Amino acid sequence: MKKFIVKVKEISYGTMEITAESKEAAESLAAYNYDRGFTDWTGGEYELDVSEAPKDLEDAR
Repeated sequence: MKKFIVKVKEISYGTMEITAESKEAAESLAAYNYDRGFTDWTGGEYELDVSEAPKDLEDAR
């Protein structure tokens, strides 16, 4: 068996409804809400980059 390194890149899509006085204030509130997990996630996509592990990792146990 061979070992492989798999790098994962995830892009998620979501929305949130913000009430604010300006675009800048809405962006600030959105960042605050995002950091606290208040995002309605609607989908996403991912990419996988697979490469063979270096020989020294294969031999490590």
